Amino acid sequence: MLASVVGAFHAFFYHPLVNKQEEHRLRTEQLNTLLQQSREALQKHRQLQKQLHALQEKIPAARRRLPNESFEAEFVSQVSNIAKSVDLQIVDYQQGTVQKAATHSKAEVQFRCHGSFASICHFLHEVSQLTRITKISKFDLKTEKNSHRYPFQVTFVLYYGVPSNDTSETRGVL
Repeated sequence: MLASVVGAFHAFFYHPLVNKQEEHRLRTEQLNTLLQQSREALQKHRQLQKQLHALQEKIPAARRRLPNESFEAEFVSQVSNIAKSVDLQIVDYQQGTVQKAATHSKAEVQFRCHGSFASICHFLHEVSQLTRITKISKFDLKTEKNSHRYPFQVTFVLYYGVPSNDTSETRGVL
């Protein structure tokens, strides 16, 4: 009889308690792992939030460097002012081809100029300091005997029209 009571106690009380204890131990390990991962996730989240904030602060400057329109006339005006300040003569300029792609647009502006070697160097340096993103696609310098002024042609590529991925600017559509 004692053996049957001990057997029943073991079968109906002890064994289920041991099983429950093992389940709780496993669940505790699981929760501790999740807690540790959540701390790491929180730390990573804070780091990414800081990076996002830093990038969001750079957006206005990037927008100024890549306008929505080509603003070629404004660029020509800026280049003309730079040429005057470095004693360079712009003989002529032409607005060239416009190319539109899915990710951006670009327009060419070609200048024919005369200037000393120093003024040409200063001119190119000052144009490179403009906030707008431009690239020189062609540069042709001619030399003349016993001359202190050189004729040259330079073609600038103006980048613009980069579509926004900001849903607040695109009314909720990416």
